[in-house]
Amino acid sequence: MVHYRNGHRTSYVMSVFEAEVGGGVPQPDSQEVLEVRFVTEREADGLPKASPGFRGATWSPRQARQE
Repeated sequence: MVHYRNGHRTSYVMSVFEAEVGGGVPQPDSQEVLEVRFVTEREADGLPKASPGFRGATWSPRQARQE
């Protein structure tokens, strides 16, 4: 849960998918999605976090393949 100074509260849900590029170009809808791109796990580690209390993913495609 994220608490803002103005009293508002919210929480975020992140969905992570393993995918392969099959062709075409990803297109954001400009309403709910402003940017879309594929990144490697290493690139994802360097992306800015949503908030100071953000916890990183506890699952990765690599872990799933090993199970």
